[in-house]
Amino acid sequence: MILLVRHGETAGNASRVFQTPETPLSEVGLAQARRLAARLASRPLAAIVSSDLARARMTAEAVGAATGLPLALDPGLQERNFGDLRGTAYAELDVDPFAPDYVPP
Repeated sequence: MILLVRHGETAGNASRVFQTPETPLSEVGLAQARRLAARLASRPLAAIVSSDLARARMTAEAVGAATGLPLALDPGLQERNFGDLRGTAYAELDVDPFAPDYVPP
């Protein structure tokens, strides 16, 4: 079985802004990661693999601490690169940057 988990909340998620690779979890996101870790602590997990983006890594580190499993970082799991849109609010755009055929500037 493969369990896919999205990272905890960041300030960028909450304010609907495109994030940078090093955007950390917010206090809410850290609490979410701790709750996830507590729920997964007794599960028979075999491995933890995460994107190397800070928010994903921080979420996975919490699970690793609770389970005792090492964390493997894989840059190939990063979300798409939104380029110059990083730091821009979604509402400022006239296009849908989440459309499958969208190419960032």
